Amino acid sequence: MQDDPYAAITNIMRDSAKEAIPAGHRIGKVITAAPLTVDVNGAIQEQGALVFALPLQVPVNVDKNTGPVEQQHSHAARISREAPVFERGDILYLEPIEDEQRYIIWARLVGL
Repeated sequence: MQDDPYAAITNIMRDSAKEAIPAGHRIGKVITAAPLTVDVNGAIQEQGALVFALPLQVPVNVDKNTGPVEQQHSHAARISREAPVFERGDILYLEPIEDEQRYIIWARLVGL
């Protein structure tokens, strides 16, 4: 029994369409924390290709086990202007920009 030529053409068209449609979001995995490198679908992105979204900025006083520590005289957390600290193996939610040459890091994902 021979392969259906129409199925082969359909598969080629489907694969081409997948490549032509830009990805809305990607999942990346931190390879190294300093300097930051992230594996995005097998492509290694270095720190210069990564942009941090404002919500990822971390409170100044953080206890790794319990999270943000309230300051004595203020209920509002002060925000650091430093880039967030990631650990090897962290899973990140990314958005490609500049024709997938750079990525915005929107969040660190947990539970995956």
